[in-house]
Amino acid sequence: MKIAQVSTFFHPVTGGVETHALELSRELSEQGHDVTVLTSDSAKQAPRISEKRSRYLGVEVRRFRALVRLSPYHVFYPGLFFHLLRSDYDIVHVHGFRKLEVYVALLAKLLKRKKYKLVVTGHNPFPTTSRRARFDMLVSLHDRTLGRLFTRFCDHMIALVRSEAKSYVQRFGMSKDRVSVIPNGFAEEYLQPGSAERFYDDWQIEDGKWSAIVAGLGRINQAKGFQYLKTAIEKQKKVLFVIAGGDDGYLSKLRFEIGGYRNVLLTERFLSTEKIRDMFAATDLFVFPSLHEAFGIVLLEALAAGVPVVSTDRGGTAEFVRTDFGVLLPPGDEELWHDTIAALLADEKKLAQMGAAGRDYAGRFTWGKISKKVAAVYTSLLQ
Repeated sequence: MKIAQVSTFFHPVTGGVETHALELSRELSEQGHDVTVLTSDSAKQAPRISEKRSRYLGVEVRRFRALVRLSPYHVFYPGLFFHLLRSDYDIVHVHGFRKLEVYVALLAKLLKRKKYKLVVTGHNPFPTTSRRARFDMLVSLHDRTLGRLFTRFCDHMIALVRSEAKSYVQRFGMSKDRVSVIPNGFAEEYLQPGSAERFYDDWQIEDGKWSAIVAGLGRINQAKGFQYLKTAIEKQKKVLFVIAGGDDGYLSKLRFEIGGYRNVLLTERFLSTEKIRDMFAATDLFVFPSLHEAFGIVLLEALAAGVPVVSTDRGGTAEFVRTDFGVLLPPGDEELWHDTIAALLADEKKLAQMGAAGRDYAGRFTWGKISKKVAAVYTSLLQ
């Protein structure tokens, strides 16, 4: 099959959607499919990406000039439309539900003689926490108008979790046979052990200085909720908290909130898979305090490395994090997060049991297994 994966941003921009598009494309390519990632040349906070055609980890990438940036997550790049008109893809798979790319791909499909099948992974766009009233009003207006129109013509919708799939059926009237639940995955490299010693050297951490290491990984923005670890950081002075991820414009404020504590390492540097594995090798507990999370690929990566997790109970994480390897908590309750982290770190036997259970559970979510489910959807549409 000739397949286009469409994502607003792509590596070196990092995030859950970008990782999903990358790893899915890699696996589909290895299965013999002709896969191209179509994306903008926007790098969010960084300068525009100059290379228009390249290969990234074996995946063909085509970038189109971003003319207008409507929000931090919405970019208009008309070159995508003209490319799709001229293309001969069998499948065009768009990542994101309320994205301009969805309508660009739909319009191009309707104007073509040889029509491709349009697949969308919505990435769980239904937050369980309230947002600004004006934003909620615009989302509601979109869903009642353009959203209903699009879901009528979309060939297939892929949901990450069951609650998301239920929304497409109940809120948008999609038939159940046009919606599949296929979760995120993780790269099998995370099953390989990292080096704690290399992590200590790389981060200049004195071995034995700290009673435990708690890690958090994700884009540095307000919604990730790292600021709500402040009470735990203040009260657990013997525990080192390591927080890493690309800056989404919130790093300076987060540094003001928690960066001044001696038991905090806060960085915006990009971490390779090897560096993340090394971090996990030294980590006793992984924390993920997001206000809302579509799924949380990084949780799977931590579990694959045998690290227990404490995660937000809002969004997709609540549907796959189980009590035998993790704890779900409401975001923003700083005292509860502190008490839970402290109790888990005080019980080494329980941590070890949770780590082993999490590693066993994560094995079902490798991208190799997930990509075969996606490919099966493609095949069914082309028959």
